[in-house]
Amino acid sequence: MDSMDPRPILLWGPPAVGKSTLSRALARALDRQRFDSDDELARREGASVRDVFLREREWGFRRIEAEVVRAMLDARDGRVVSLGGGALLDPALRREALDRAIVLGVHAPASVLYARVQRQPGERPLLQGGDESRVAALLAQRGDAYLEAHEVIDGSGDEASTVAAALAAIDAITRERVVPVALGARTYRVRFASIDSLAHRVRSLQPAPSAALCVTDQNAREAPGVRAAINEASPRQAVVFEGVGDREKTLASAARVWDEAIDAGLDRRSILCAVGGGVVSDLCGFAAATLLRGVRFVSAPTTVLAMADASVGGKTGVDHPRAKNLIGAVHQPSMVLCDTRTLETLSLRERRSGVAEIAKIAAIADRRLFEALERDAAALGRGALGAIDAVIADSVRNKARIVAEDEREEGARVSLNFGHTLGHAIEHSSGYALTHGESVALGMRAAAALGTALGLDASIEQRICSLLDALGFDRRCPMPIARDELERALRGDKKRDGADVRWVLCTGVGSFETRRVSVERSLEAFAAIAR
Repeated sequence: MDSMDPRPILLWGPPAVGKSTLSRALARALDRQRFDSDDELARREGASVRDVFLREREWGFRRIEAEVVRAMLDARDGRVVSLGGGALLDPALRREALDRAIVLGVHAPASVLYARVQRQPGERPLLQGGDESRVAALLAQRGDAYLEAHEVIDGSGDEASTVAAALAAIDAITRERVVPVALGARTYRVRFASIDSLAHRVRSLQPAPSAALCVTDQNAREAPGVRAAINEASPRQAVVFEGVGDREKTLASAARVWDEAIDAGLDRRSILCAVGGGVVSDLCGFAAATLLRGVRFVSAPTTVLAMADASVGGKTGVDHPRAKNLIGAVHQPSMVLCDTRTLETLSLRERRSGVAEIAKIAAIADRRLFEALERDAAALGRGALGAIDAVIADSVRNKARIVAEDEREEGARVSLNFGHTLGHAIEHSSGYALTHGESVALGMRAAAALGTALGLDASIEQRICSLLDALGFDRRCPMPIARDELERALRGDKKRDGADVRWVLCTGVGSFETRRVSVERSLEAFAAIAR
């Protein structure tokens, strides 16, 4: 583990799972300070945890406990913290902890927990006066929340094995820059690690897969390590698309994946592996969502765009002749494996296209990331892989947090459409001659200008456009787009709201709002960036 990582290490799991004992051992092994949230709460309140719980009842106790946890999150000394069994039950606090700390989940079956409770009478107020079924009920109630961690280890074994597992997990979390997408029982992790490990990681998923089939394209197969990884993960066959880009993102292509999967005898325990860019990720995910009414899939993105955006969040689908992404499903992957070595074979245009998505996420969600893009804009504009690698995990972390808060795009996830309302229409109307990133960059310029016209602070537009200039994106659409074609695309957009179009506007770096805008006004916004 990187000894300089300042994030606190939070041990999270049910009562009696052994967090206190584990925290002491980890603190010694890592030479860190050790804290216990229950001890801190008792010290602060001047009473035992049991007495505070009985005095405040559960609601009041959780409020006090949350204040203690937030104080721990503010510490940047790498401390090891044993949390109470209900400390992160509040979803907002749990997301905050995942964003600011290393959260290590500790799991054990009800029978093990009950045996430990019996040896500690009076110390577990929620579990007193019952039998094993009471422990099982608590696990059933909280089980999904306990899975929302950077990693989950088994705490039912002896101390030595549990400590070894915890140290290995913490090392991997730091080294692989693990980002959890916290969705309860469907929680998965984005790992920045070698694609050489793809087959091993796929086989390690639980329940164990019966078979795997890779979906990829010719461009991805030329990236470092990809061909060997595919052959090992999918030895019988793989679906390889000769062409690349949205022209392949069709129902006919999805049908080809279905045919190959059925011919290979895949069943519901099988896994589809998407190895490639955003189109491969969307297409493979959609095929997985619909094959046998849903099978698992994993994503190994090989482009900046796919790593920063398409591989996270579960939006899958194919394009329709009338507009992008009209046919699709929300189907989360079981794992995402990002190997930034695969970006080496990308052209400057492809690298820069992906950076546009990082800029979008920064503009609506993360002021610090936006400032980092501004500082390193020249290198990012040149497609320097070191500069891209320095910001891509933060981009993924922001998207993961937004998806965890709003998986189905009923609230905060709408913000990820910044630049996409007009960007998708431009991309489709250009016949996909413009890349997704180039189109979104133009869409962000138009959205920023529209915001100014609607009364938002003009300095926001200036800052966004200055960043896009520094990254090397065109100030105006580089090719003519027919107005009637653009209008058709806008009216067919999946984000249309009745007769109007829903725009995401940046109200400040890191914040947004949505506005309903007429199609006519939307076309005027394009006129401001048209050649």
